[in-house]
Amino acid sequence: LRPAGPMAASAAALAQTCLEAGTQPVVFDVSGEAALPGALTIALPRLHGLASAIAVLPALQQLLIRIAMQRVERVGEPLRSTKVTGPE
Repeated sequence: LRPAGPMAASAAALAQTCLEAGTQPVVFDVSGEAALPGALTIALPRLHGLASAIAVLPALQQLLIRIAMQRVERVGEPLRSTKVTGPE
């Protein structure tokens, strides 16, 4: 999460560390500033505090679901369920 204000610099430093380690960081950006070079930036409206964290949740959820779908076959499907639904 790249927040607006003085904390944005720490996100830039972390993204740079990721790039130096050989991985492309994903940055959820609510700073309203230009994208960080080399990072995959998901730009969101400029917000502060708790509002910025809440705004990130839907995008973060979609990212995690799509990653899971690439790595796990039949993601989200119950595999070990003995529940029987219907009239008894």
